[in-house]
Amino acid sequence: MNHVTSGVRHDNLTFNHKCHIVMPDPSLYTPEEIAKLKPRVEAALDKIRPAIQMDGGDADLIDITPEGVAIVQLRGHCESCSLSPMTMKLGVQRLILEDVPEIRAVEQM
Repeated sequence: MNHVTSGVRHDNLTFNHKCHIVMPDPSLYTPEEIAKLKPRVEAALDKIRPAIQMDGGDADLIDITPEGVAIVQLRGHCESCSLSPMTMKLGVQRLILEDVPEIRAVEQM
């Protein structure tokens, strides 16, 4: 039996001073887990890459952080294109998050 004491951790949960449960931070991915996620993110990028390349650009996965953030760089014409934020948000980010739900966010480098 656990007794709830303000500000004390019980069973990996923290209770604040008002005895509300404060959820722990999401777990971090290990290097092995990141290595398994990278090919899946690359496969998602491969789906959108032809459309980006038709306009003279490209997209590269730079890294995945332990927090599950995919860092993507748009290259070529995308670097100077005023629509690159839309390409990132509506194309790249949407596709990666749909295909690899373990990824928590996508950021442009």
